[in-house]
Amino acid sequence: MESINILGALIASISSFVISMIYYSPKVMGAYWIEAVGLKKEKVEGQKIGMKTTLITTFFLNFLIFSFLSFLFYQLRVHTIVEAIYYTLIVLFFIHAVAFINSLFEMKNLKLFHINILHDIITFFIGAIILMTV
Repeated sequence: MESINILGALIASISSFVISMIYYSPKVMGAYWIEAVGLKKEKVEGQKIGMKTTLITTFFLNFLIFSFLSFLFYQLRVHTIVEAIYYTLIVLFFIHAVAFINSLFEMKNLKLFHINILHDIITFFIGAIILMTV
């Protein structure tokens, strides 16, 4: 299917795992994330059960998102990395606007929201670059 860059979506999904391992490591944002969620470090480190399902689901959903972005780029006739980042920013804005509304009603810690949105901006900008170059 030429309208969806399957290889690019696969590579972008893999890159999102690498970025997440670095971003959520204790020396980058991991300690802040644990604090914002309200967990103890020991509980997070002991949370090995169920992680396989979480990681597989996350990979599959990232693949779907990057496939959608690839299809969007094709439909909008995006030809440059700058255009790809622009449209990715628009998509992220609307996704996170809904998440922000939910966070307000759920009275969640907005520090957590900001940590996660920064992660998504980095991950999806790099994913958009990969989609345009593969």
